[in-house]
Amino acid sequence: FSDIGENEQGIEAYLHAGILLSQLNRWEEAKENFEKIVLLDPSHWTAHYTLGKLHFILKNYTEAEKHYQKSLELKPDWGEIHRDLSLLYRLQSHQAEKTIHHCKLYLKHVSGKVPAEIYFNLGLAYGTLNQDLESLHYFKLALQQEPQNSLAYYSVGYLLYKQSRFFEASFHLEKALEYNPDFPEAYC
Repeated sequence: FSDIGENEQGIEAYLHAGILLSQLNRWEEAKENFEKIVLLDPSHWTAHYTLGKLHFILKNYTEAEKHYQKSLELKPDWGEIHRDLSLLYRLQSHQAEKTIHHCKLYLKHVSGKVPAEIYFNLGLAYGTLNQDLESLHYFKLALQQEPQNSLAYYSVGYLLYKQSRFFEASFHLEKALEYNPDFPEAYC
């Protein structure tokens, strides 16, 4: 897949090669193809977005953020970029405000059913900021979208326990164990 060409056909060929290599889990080689696209066309938002995803998979979070941000600059109303940035920031320490910001922008730009992960990310971020009521609200929304999410049940149970709402906490912790019997934190 090397030296395909430096024209529009070349970009298409690099794009298809990068997609194919991604599907084969050949992340580094896929990344090289998308990097070639960006060299040929720095305004190719899809290539930047895909480079962000590939760097995320490879745990190169600084590079992932750089390409997600460039993609966002080029295509500001595309909600999926906000979803991925919220996940990236959730995984990084001390990034709760950025997680919340991008989750809310995702909610603003996307219509239809919201994935439970967005609400879960919001619950975690608000929990990091010790805003337990907001955190509880979003974990409950995550459960509405994904009723078998043991982590969301555990998180709700934990927050209810902190509020001395022991009966409700017990119910949610038991649900966490029902859906994941190997969840040791739920036994506490």
